[in-house]
Amino acid sequence: MSEFTPIIRSRTEKAFKEFTLSASVLGFSRTKTTLWTRQRITHAVDFVNLHRQRSINASVTIEVSFGIRVLNDEHPGLALNGPCSDAEKTRMGRYHFRFNAVSGSTYERCIMDLERFLIEVGEPWFRQFADTDSLLEHADSPLDSKEKDLLIEALMGNANPDNLVFSCKELGIKMFG
Repeated sequence: MSEFTPIIRSRTEKAFKEFTLSASVLGFSRTKTTLWTRQRITHAVDFVNLHRQRSINASVTIEVSFGIRVLNDEHPGLALNGPCSDAEKTRMGRYHFRFNAVSGSTYERCIMDLERFLIEVGEPWFRQFADTDSLLEHADSPLDSKEKDLLIEALMGNANPDNLVFSCKELGIKMFG
């Protein structure tokens, strides 16, 4: 264990709490340590995943991924089927998802860029798939054919209750209803 591990964990948690405030304005709730969810349509949930990369020093780097989960899906894990933080764009200085846990250097910029990335990249993508028709018919739908079939089953009233419970557990959300 690195001498920096406790401070990295503490500062990362602080960053995630600050991100929670920004994400909540857009309807997202923190449901797991690194997961924020929002339900806008009956049978699917939008989610944001933040992942702290392994550190060998006091530098903290966060990866951001977006996705949409069909609640009738039985697949374990969450498919990160949306946009994610792009190393090339972060290298070009567009987004800065890194800070020093000890000195606090670039911490504020990291928090602002996490929020900006959600607003500039995540929200337009989520809006593109904000209803079941777009999830099923859009050429760039994030759903594969099996997920589309499971969504259709749910829309027809044939959702598998076990899948609903499983998906809610994967997302860290309480059952709807």
